[in-house]
Amino acid sequence: MAGAVWIIRDEHSRYGAVLSLIRSLLNEPGADEDSVDTGLIALALDYVAEFVATFHHPKEDRYLFRLVRARAPETGAVIDALAAEHLQGDRKLTALRVRLEALQRRPSPERFARFKADALAYVDFETMHAMKESRELLPVAERVLTADDRVELDAAFASNDDPAFGSEPKQRFERMLSALANRAPAPYGLASPAADRPTFAKVGARWPEA
Repeated sequence: MAGAVWIIRDEHSRYGAVLSLIRSLLNEPGADEDSVDTGLIALALDYVAEFVATFHHPKEDRYLFRLVRARAPETGAVIDALAAEHLQGDRKLTALRVRLEALQRRPSPERFARFKADALAYVDFETMHAMKESRELLPVAERVLTADDRVELDAAFASNDDPAFGSEPKQRFERMLSALANRAPAPYGLASPAADRPTFAKVGARWPEA
């Protein structure tokens, strides 16, 4: 079971670092529609859309939630809430990317303020969602899943090139992380000094092998 749980927690750290980058860019002193690197934010949201919305969350829906619900029916309400949050997050992300495109086409203080508020709310939403999974569901999974369940779950999450989720997703996500790391300022980019927080440059370097 350690394999799947490690990968899930690692993936949480991976996209959590990208979300932290978005928060940092928008909360810089004096940040406005002229100074914020909206191109970098667009890259970050592209990564979240590709990795979280089309890969990480669907794998949880397809494997983790199903197996835990079967062994611990009392977790049904928590799993239903988490699954609903996946759908909510998808909708929020779609709306956020539309708002960013509008800001890039016609920058204005009003558009920036709306985008910033929505982006920070989305970051908070996804951060709390990952924390809920880590605190309320993963410990149950470790406790109740059978050996056969663990084999299925470990195989599903260790196989980051699962064809059900597109062509060579592992390589695609690594390229996206590399593009982010090359463009992001310290302490998030490749030029970042050692820090006690998980930058996506560091997290990306320890992508679990299939």
